[in-house]
Amino acid sequence: MTLAVIGCGNLGTAVLAGLMASQQNPQNQLSGTGQCGLRPIIRSVACVQSPARGQQIAEQFGENVGGSACPVEIAVADNAEGVRRADVIILACPPNQVNEVLAAPGMREALAGKLLISMLGGVSVAAMESAMYANSEREVPGLEPCHILRAISNIAAARKKSLTIIGERSASMPNATLNLGKDVLGQIGDIIEVRTDQMPAATALCASGTAFFALFLEAAIDGAVALGIDRSEAVHMAAHTMAGAAELTLFGDDPAEIRAKVTTPGGSTARGLGVMEEGGVKEAIVRALQATASVHKS
Repeated sequence: MTLAVIGCGNLGTAVLAGLMASQQNPQNQLSGTGQCGLRPIIRSVACVQSPARGQQIAEQFGENVGGSACPVEIAVADNAEGVRRADVIILACPPNQVNEVLAAPGMREALAGKLLISMLGGVSVAAMESAMYANSEREVPGLEPCHILRAISNIAAARKKSLTIIGERSASMPNATLNLGKDVLGQIGDIIEVRTDQMPAATALCASGTAFFALFLEAAIDGAVALGIDRSEAVHMAAHTMAGAAELTLFGDDPAEIRAKVTTPGGSTARGLGVMEEGGVKEAIVRALQATASVHKS
């Protein structure tokens, strides 16, 4: 299978890195909920807008552009050509570029009959089909329709630790095509299917949430440094402590119960939690998710 990525920014390159790592370590591909590894990715195409960016992508993945051993081919300023080479396409460009990308000359024909996995927050299947088919009908004689699947991953895909949400898809998508999408996405982490109306909230939590958790980590690290801990040690301590709390939750402990187990009335943890409550930390996080989700409503 050949996979193309349109939009090689932070998310696109993270997804590409995770997928490439899965091909190098096939025994680790069964990390998600899909049946991964059934169709290995033997070639990848990175669609970029400039030769300079193409060179950066090639260097990031350890090879030179044009080298016979290069794991990633580069398509410069010609997304349609990159799509023509591929069986599955991941769309990770900025959402405001969707019309420009999908309405480009030759794109409709290049996407015919193929799976397009869109990672564009707030852009519906209908909006993408409108951009792709413009004034023509979706059912064009002699031309198979493109099958669109909306999915949102996060940059932890680079470590095969993304939580990818799958939501809206083309009405006529065959089950085999949906399973192909799950097969691809399951190689970069776990998968959860949500309803279309849940996509904004899930996007806020699973994609933007990475930044929110990172902000808490950043504050914890800064606080530890201010108390005299070396920064590198503080990073290690904070990250592992957060990972530990997450692991307990994933194995069934309720976050409130975890907090209660650690907190002794009148103790040091209770004092610290009191400061957080005074600062409205919990309420601020809820408001942040609400504000983020409102942007993703299509």
